[in-house]
Parts: sequence; structure tokens; C-alpha cells
Amino acid sequence: ACTLNWYETKISTTTVSAPTTFDKNIPGTQTYWVTQVNSDGCESEKTIVEVNVDKIPLADAGEDITICEGNSAILAKGLTKETDVTYFWNPINELKDNDDYSVETKALGVDTEFTLTVSNSNNPSCSTTDKVWVKVLKKPVITLDKYTATVCKGEGVSVENSTFNPATELLLWTSSPKTDVVPYTTLSSITTNALDEDVTLTLTSYLKDLPECKSTADV
Repeated sequence: ACTLNWYETKISTTTVSAPTTFDKNIPGTQTYWVTQVNSDGCESEKTIVEVNVDKIPLADAGEDITICEGNSAILAKGLTKETDVTYFWNPINELKDNDDYSVETKALGVDTEFTLTVSNSNNPSCSTTDKVWVKVLKKPVITLDKYTATVCKGEGVSVENSTFNPATELLLWTSSPKTDVVPYTTLSSITTNALDEDVTLTLTSYLKDLPECKSTADV
């Protein structure tokens, strides 16, 4: 029967214990030299044995994101990109591109979960994944009791939004070209001051949790 002798270098004459385990948490290449010794004690030439430990990259898809329906989101915005790794986002059909760490989604209409897979460029089997949830909020619904009105000079006009939800929305009434005909209020209905010319009343409804998610309607 033959036995194996292990050496740390090609020129070493001192054997070492047979390597059986390697620290998989330390990336790099570990090199040994091995010979075969037969029953007569004859030893072969040394043969190199290399053990490569490739780094497992960290996938970080970032914090969950909240956007307004019809908007896009930037995934992994501001996070650090590693070198010697490849990135892949899924579902790919909801992305404008998929060739970088931080990517932009298409306009979204429903809540969507995205998965980021990060792989070692030299060894794709060394990979990790992370997920990020993009929550999509619906714009407020505005339903006015009138969209045109005719009054006599010196009279005011009343307008009401019947679908106002005070738990989730904030309202702002404005007017143009005159700006002093609408009393300041966050209520769903208003009565203007006395009018002496044509005006346009505009109601803007904002989501409390995401003020940039808003709807408008004119009278």
C-alpha cells in the first residue's frame, strides 16, 4: 500500500499533517505539496495541491421603500458596491435596467418584492440573497359635489369632497387668480367668501404618510 506525505513548500523536507479542513471564512489560496510513498519506501516527485477559498459577498438590498402609485423606486440607493462581484435583481421585468447594484424600478402600481442576488465573479456558486419590499400607496380619491358652479356677484359657493378620509389624508383648498376667496380650512367642505369675478377653486388631497402622494380637482 502507498502512503502520502504532505509538505508546505516544494523544497521542504519536513512533512506536515495531512490537511483535512480549511478555514472557509478566510478567502485566499492555500498551497500544499504532496508525494506518494510506496511499500519499498520510494517517494514520488512532489505535486502541488491548491485550495481556493472564494469570498462570499454580502447581499444588502437596503431598507423597505414606500412610494406613490405610478412612481418608480431606487433600490439599494446609497449603499456601497463591492468589487469582483455580480449583481442580479428579480423580477427583472419590473426594472428599467439590471446591470448594477443600485437600480431603478419601472413605474409600479402594486406592492412588489424584489430579490437581490450577489455572486462572486470568479465563483458564481459563492452567492447570497436579500429582499426589499416596495410598498405602493394609492393616491387619494376626490369626489366633489360639483365641478362647475354659477352664482350671483357678491355670493359665495359651497363645495364638498364626499370621499375625504381624515384618518389618512390632509386637504388644502386654494383659489386663483384671486387667492383670498377661500377660508383656510382642512375640512372636506368649504364656502368661499363673496365672489366678484370668476375663480377656480382647487382641492389638493395629500396622504399623511406620504405627502408627495396627492390628488387634485378643480371647480
